[in-house]
Amino acid sequence: VVITNDGATILKEMDIEHPGAKMIVEVAKTQDAEVGDGTTTAAVLAGEFLTKAEDLLESGVHPTVIASGYRLAADRATKILETITISASPEDTETPEKLASTAITGKGAEANKEHLSRLAVEAVKSVAEKSEDGKIIVDIEDVKVEKRPGGSIGDSEIVEGVIVDKERVH
Repeated sequence: VVITNDGATILKEMDIEHPGAKMIVEVAKTQDAEVGDGTTTAAVLAGEFLTKAEDLLESGVHPTVIASGYRLAADRATKILETITISASPEDTETPEKLASTAITGKGAEANKEHLSRLAVEAVKSVAEKSEDGKIIVDIEDVKVEKRPGGSIGDSEIVEGVIVDKERVH
């Protein structure tokens, strides 16, 4: 038995046969792999896009026209997002901490979200590198989250270097 409110986990646990439903599961898996959050929102939006596409098909609209319309909408949405983007300098910690805090909301860690937000920003900044063209690049694989039983979320800390997990020898 799995108890969760995580959309990706719920969809992974379901045995789905319908092609449209399988597509929604793939959208959620991709969202989880690429972003690590927003799987439920992605699944709901994908389902609604499929519903609207079905309505258009029943109205006699050709599938290529529908696909073209969705591409145009995606391009337009991307342009709108580019106009409302907020830039943050490498020295800025307030903006990334606000973003991290928003991402933590709804994950069951609200009581410690300020602490976890600071840790997340600190961890990302510690592995950030400047590329030859001046862009800042972060390889998220350079940050490892280790869970340990006992303690509370507030006890979380950043450990720079390597953690060697060894049992005590008696």
